[in-house]
Amino acid sequence: MSLNSIQPQLSSLRTCQTDISTGMDIVSEVALDLVEAQATDDGPGLKKLEQMMLECAKLDQEINCYVESVEQMITQVRHEPPDAMFKLKDSVKERFAELTAAMSDAEIESHCKVVAFRDSIRKSLQQGIAHHSCRGQGDSLVLTPFMFCLTRELGHQSALCYCTTADYWCGQR
Repeated sequence: MSLNSIQPQLSSLRTCQTDISTGMDIVSEVALDLVEAQATDDGPGLKKLEQMMLECAKLDQEINCYVESVEQMITQVRHEPPDAMFKLKDSVKERFAELTAAMSDAEIESHCKVVAFRDSIRKSLQQGIAHHSCRGQGDSLVLTPFMFCLTRELGHQSALCYCTTADYWCGQR
């Protein structure tokens, strides 16, 4: 077995991480749609989506641990006698077990995609609350979160609302 044949396999694993990241983005979008439709963050569907995000984050971390363990053991084996190659598989398994054992739930919870997921849900709910308070000003017609809220004139004042996923502004003009 050649050590050079291992690098393409590690590259394939890194490609899987890109697919996992894309999947996490899709789960986030579905969760935002769900929150927008339900206007709550305590539904069973959202809980399942959050669990899916955590599982993806854990898988992403495990791939990182595996790639790191393989790279460390390859580096080590290159500096040892040729018979060390026969222990490479076991060495990788041992190092992988060590790295995954050191992996904490806090690391998974702080995965950048999980943090972004929770922030986007929180912001979406905050926008929903502000969105509903804006609708109370006059006869507002809300088209979508990405469009202007149209209002009718209230004497000499009208309310103008601008809603996006990034920010929310509602004011009198």
